[in-house]
Amino acid sequence: MILLDKWLREFIILVVLSAILSGIAYYIQTSYFSDFTLDIWNSTQLVIRMIRMILVYVIPVLIFQKRHNGKIGGLGVLPSKQYPISSLLGGISIYLIAVYVFLKYKIFFGGWIYLPLYVVWQKLILIGIMASITDFWTRGFILLELQKRYGDKTAIFWQNVIWFTLHLYEIELLEPSIGYAGAILLTLVLGIGGDMIAIKTKSITGLMLGHIILNICIAFAARDTLFFY
Repeated sequence: MILLDKWLREFIILVVLSAILSGIAYYIQTSYFSDFTLDIWNSTQLVIRMIRMILVYVIPVLIFQKRHNGKIGGLGVLPSKQYPISSLLGGISIYLIAVYVFLKYKIFFGGWIYLPLYVVWQKLILIGIMASITDFWTRGFILLELQKRYGDKTAIFWQNVIWFTLHLYEIELLEPSIGYAGAILLTLVLGIGGDMIAIKTKSITGLMLGHIILNICIAFAARDTLFFY
């Protein structure tokens, strides 16, 4: 029988419960609130999804950190003290790979084309918050907390197991354009590349910004208003 220390035991329970609760909440949202949620671009759906992510991912992590005397700054949410420029440019650069692929093959374009500009910005704000929560949970919490205790390789491996699972939907969307091998490779490049930046700089702010820039580029390229597209 493998005995786990208290921190790791509670860490695993938290991650597993968060994943299960997220799945249950998604099922309830799509099954019983379908009038609001069938359209992924419905603002009400996005607000509900954002609240769900805050409840399932953010608040439990904050409680966990307080319980184990962890500091919020240790989750990488502040700019890097030692490598501020590398953190910023590295995080943006890694997502520019995704920008190139998503724009080249017009992934996620359909929902943005006919929306009024003010609605586009409303949705971008909501999606930006959710994208930041994803980076906060996967890299800020799972990656950096595991790295402190079990080293780089262990942290990167387990973070990418979760990262890959969370991005199965995007892999399915990319498959017709670049094939499963290409979609999996892109997912792993973003996952491992982003992890290396977060571990080196101890910050996820550049990655969160890069994630937001990706969504902005998709939205405005779809409307043919992106100046470099």
